[in-house]
Amino acid sequence: MAKESKIQKWKREQKFKVREHNRCHRCGRPRAYIRHF
Repeated sequence: MAKESKIQKWKREQKFKVREHNRCHRCGRPRAYIRHF
């Protein structure tokens, strides 16, 4: 699982749109995540 700090940073609104990236909402995995559970 992703560190709690990484998950919190991901949930915050980014200053620039290009900084946004997808993560698994269940475990926080940044790559090869399943979009819908």
